[in-house]
Amino acid sequence: MDWAKTKIVLIWIFVILNVFLTVNLLAYFENGETVRENTSNALKIMESRGYVLSGKIPYSSSSYSLSYENAVLDREAVASVLLGKGFALPAKIQDDELLYDDKILKFINSGEFEYTDKSPDDYIDIQNIDKAEKYCRNFLSNLLLPVTDYALDTYKINSDKTVTFTFYEKYKSFFIFSNRAEITLSAKGVTRLECRVIGKKSLENTRSSISIVPAYQILLRHFSKGSNTVIQDIEIGFLCTYLNGESSYSSIPPVWRIIVQGEGPRYFSAFDGHEIESV
Repeated sequence: MDWAKTKIVLIWIFVILNVFLTVNLLAYFENGETVRENTSNALKIMESRGYVLSGKIPYSSSSYSLSYENAVLDREAVASVLLGKGFALPAKIQDDELLYDDKILKFINSGEFEYTDKSPDDYIDIQNIDKAEKYCRNFLSNLLLPVTDYALDTYKINSDKTVTFTFYEKYKSFFIFSNRAEITLSAKGVTRLECRVIGKKSLENTRSSISIVPAYQILLRHFSKGSNTVIQDIEIGFLCTYLNGESSYSSIPPVWRIIVQGEGPRYFSAFDGHEIESV
């Protein structure tokens, strides 16, 4: 073996590899700086259009797709928690309401249900929001739903002195907007629960094939005229629909959710930027 020639070849390979890595790193940092500069400029444009942002505009997110399927909840387990262990679940139920004392449980589909209780008999200090939130979390935990972790999104004090908490699942830094639980508490316990769950399968990194549309581009494209209009929140996550027909699973890109004060949430595809209907 000619060691001198081999050494020269190895040196050239090392030099070429370093040049390649340097070019890629420069491109990465240049792209990051461009996004930050564009985001800063977009904030100024939004302010000139009459919008006030209560928080920061998020920078571009990692590119992932979510594979999911319809969740199939354990109805017997859910009913035993909500209606009591003494309640006998019918052998077969579809969309029927289940009644027990002053409680009503209705399964909408395999992963969605509604529950009301006219006379709960617990005690909660709903003036203490932190304790009330903890009560809600424990209540949801007892249902053994296929949800990794619920994150509190909003709470609202109602005119009848009840408090409504809205939770979404947080899964590996993404919100699953379709995994939603809305709980209304009185001082005596849960009076209403609306719950919807989809079955997560996996997150797939799609950075090489799909680029995420930055949040600032969504704002510039869809919010053109405001009047001291407050944009309260911008989050990225996944919005899934119930699968009907032959489809057993689906894979979807993420969405940006934007909330304007006094309005409902609006959702925009992080793949091509178009507005999509909520579910």
